[in-house]
Amino acid sequence: MLNLHMEGPNVGWVGPAKKMNPTGLVERMLGSEYHEVRLLTLESLLRWMKQSHGDAYLSDEVQKILLEMIMKEKNLECLRQVLSILYEMNVEKIFLTAKKHFQMEPKDLLRRIINLVSASSHSVEIQSSALKLSSKLVISLASKVQEAIESELKDWVALVVHCCGDELQTEVKLAAAEILADIAPYFLTSPRPGLGEPTLQVNELQRKQSQHLHKE
Repeated sequence: MLNLHMEGPNVGWVGPAKKMNPTGLVERMLGSEYHEVRLLTLESLLRWMKQSHGDAYLSDEVQKILLEMIMKEKNLECLRQVLSILYEMNVEKIFLTAKKHFQMEPKDLLRRIINLVSASSHSVEIQSSALKLSSKLVISLASKVQEAIESELKDWVALVVHCCGDELQTEVKLAAAEILADIAPYFLTSPRPGLGEPTLQVNELQRKQSQHLHKE
């Protein structure tokens, strides 16, 4: 059985009695027409990143392919893995890559991720992963360009509140509760929440967070 092996900037396949590190291996595997190959590569990449390597060795081309997969990937399990990898990446790198290769503004990327959460056709796992990634983007953008993303922020908060609903599946609710714990304090202390109707929206976030803490 072959496994994707990663050490620093070197990437290769490890199998019985052989190891190879061709340039651009990850790029080629991510571009494979077979979803099984893409999935194996994504799983190995995510595992490698979580082992404290971060995104330091991700080439510009790999970052480009990952963002492109957000827009074009048809296999839902591959899409979930891509969302999880982007969550582990530096937010500024994500925004720079989106701008450089796709002329996509940060708010447009945020809108795309929000749409993934709200799409009823997607699995609970994808919705949860997209929700977590969107919160990371929001935290970064809200501290810099609140006015420019006011519409996206308002829709995002409404979406998080919805995801806390009792009728939602447990995994989605847990993801929303985790986000509330991370981000609600920021909006509650910010003098300019920029959420369209800040008082109502922030109070709703605070109420949902209190309910979750009480249940625990």
